[in-house]
Amino acid sequence: MGTYYGSPQLAIGERPTALGSGPAAPHGLTAAPGPELAWRLVRVTGRVASVRRLGTTWRAEIAVAGGEVPIYGAARSGIPSTALVEGRVASVIGVVRPPYPTATDRRPAIAPRFPADVSLGAAAQPAGRGPDGQGSHGAGPGHAAVPGSGAVLDVELAELGEHPGVLVRVGGIAASVSPERVVIDDGTAAAAILVPPDATGMAGDLRVGDPLNATGTVTRDGEAWAVAPRSALDIARVGRLGELAPLVQPTPLPTERADVAAERLRSDGGWPLGVLPTALALIGTALTVALRRKAALAFAHRLVLLGKARLRR
Repeated sequence: MGTYYGSPQLAIGERPTALGSGPAAPHGLTAAPGPELAWRLVRVTGRVASVRRLGTTWRAEIAVAGGEVPIYGAARSGIPSTALVEGRVASVIGVVRPPYPTATDRRPAIAPRFPADVSLGAAAQPAGRGPDGQGSHGAGPGHAAVPGSGAVLDVELAELGEHPGVLVRVGGIAASVSPERVVIDDGTAAAAILVPPDATGMAGDLRVGDPLNATGTVTRDGEAWAVAPRSALDIARVGRLGELAPLVQPTPLPTERADVAAERLRSDGGWPLGVLPTALALIGTALTVALRRKAALAFAHRLVLLGKARLRR
């Protein structure tokens, strides 16, 4: 036995023995769960008051008598961010999860385990079941990520210190914005996204309260842990339907000045790129002037001949 963020933890040996399985009856809730129900399996039914998508995770609130119950959708549960719709009645089964010590929201939340734990509306069908009849746990592609492996691990901000040097994906609400870093909060903790060099214009496009998604390497930022994205394309704003929209395109590298390029081309024995069009334009202008002058002289010559003819008469 041990503890994990103040909660009891059971360490399983290398060769666990299966003693059997059976359906677990969830405890029905009529109000928000208290600390006494920590880690119990519960069921809550009510109207979905709000849904906030945070990249790979999401948060929702279900209205019950006397308040609202927070619902936490973990990335590894395999539950899509569109599983709950604001204004619809939903039934959610999940484990009562105490808040992290660093969490800003101190209420216990319900964490559904897999898609079959969420039913939307009276006629909604479960989202899906796994081959064992219990649903898909959705461990996610980054479940076994290690430093340098190239795999992406979906983690909460409170867990960053457990994955130094690992490529991770995080999501949260922007709490503060500066040219060097953007601090996000996912409900478990707050951490910084270090702005990469090619995303210098990102701060001007961000506002406090924007939902963000970022992929990068876990690194130290002073005394705290942070995420260092590789480029501007690794940071995106999360839309209402969970879609990702990159904030900025990478800043292009400085281009060579035209006069420097022309001089370099001349030194190589070739023609500068702008010489030929300019020369053709000058030739065309000169030809036009010559033709107009010739036409004017011909007209004047005809006038002289006409005058002489009239004098003879």
